[in-house]
Amino acid sequence: MTQMIICRDCELRQTLPVTQTGRAIHCVRCDSKLKQLQVVSQDTLIAWALAALILCITANSMPFLTLEYKGGTTTAFLWTGGHMLWLEKFHFLSVLVLLASVFAPFLHILFIGGLLAALRMGFRGPRVARGIRLVDQIGKWAMPGIYLVGVMVAAVKMSQLASLQAGPGLYALIGMVLIWISITTSLDADTFFEFWEEKI
Repeated sequence: MTQMIICRDCELRQTLPVTQTGRAIHCVRCDSKLKQLQVVSQDTLIAWALAALILCITANSMPFLTLEYKGGTTTAFLWTGGHMLWLEKFHFLSVLVLLASVFAPFLHILFIGGLLAALRMGFRGPRVARGIRLVDQIGKWAMPGIYLVGVMVAAVKMSQLASLQAGPGLYALIGMVLIWISITTSLDADTFFEFWEEKI
């Protein structure tokens, strides 16, 4: 039986190929991803999510960068930038930075791991379905990779003025971002529902 699908970007209605190979199926018009093909096992994704969650907690609780300038030493954490913006009365920007760099990635990974574990243990129902849709929405706000690039650019600029030393929080963030990218490129709402339909 042929399956019809509508591209979310260009709204072209098209038929999915009967033989589905590769990592994903793309729109013939705009090349956006139509469907993620399952190439990673559920157990592997759960292990990735657990590792990313541990690294996320480490990145937020351990020193991120140590700055030495004119005899003084300052230690920064992942959330320090958002906190300083709040103290400078940039409340909206502070909330936005903390949401995209701290809270959204943590919640995204937590919900992904929780949903995968729930499906693996056989849980089904409307709450799980709502959770899958919620993960898709939270993922739009999680931007740890962009935050990491911003930190790297700022560090290069600041290294010309002061001495910088990377802390364990930075290494944890790099590891978390790499795993998070692996998870998000291997998993989408359709893949969740494919796990849903699998026999326990």
